[in-house]
Amino acid sequence: MKRTVIFVICGMTLLFAACTNRLAPAWYQNLQTEPNVLTVKHSAASDSLELAIQLAEEQARQRLTEQVGVHARELRSALEKEIKLNENAELLDFFNKRLKAVVTSHLYKIKVRKQNTVRREQTWHTFIVVEYPLADANQALVTEFKRNPEMYEQVKDAPSFVALEKQDETIAQQQAL
Repeated sequence: MKRTVIFVICGMTLLFAACTNRLAPAWYQNLQTEPNVLTVKHSAASDSLELAIQLAEEQARQRLTEQVGVHARELRSALEKEIKLNENAELLDFFNKRLKAVVTSHLYKIKVRKQNTVRREQTWHTFIVVEYPLADANQALVTEFKRNPEMYEQVKDAPSFVALEKQDETIAQQQAL
């Protein structure tokens, strides 16, 4: 009995996935991404048009927020190796607070790049792509460190931080054009 239930659930999941892939627009299936922009696609289905849209957007935003967290942990991990971040309580505290402030203040920049909703029989299917300009958040983090010369002095030679600064300079040059 238990195997039958599992088999039925797996079958229905595969059927739903197959139908979703056929309904998905080409731009959704072949998503083009930009460097320094985190991009997430997600789909949802519901009998209600509003609920299908809401579920797709909420789940895409949640997944994107998780990716921002992964990026932040990767940066922190790199700095731990490069400058022994964990051994300097004052720098660690500054980094954690600044990173949290930057990420939190930039989460409003999560935006819907593209969205499409189609109806198949009695079900609405929403396909959505959301993005987050990671470059802006990185630029803000560099600025936060530069505002505090003592903290900046401790991280300025770390390869990870140098990469963030180069990215910041590239963005500034592009904006000047």
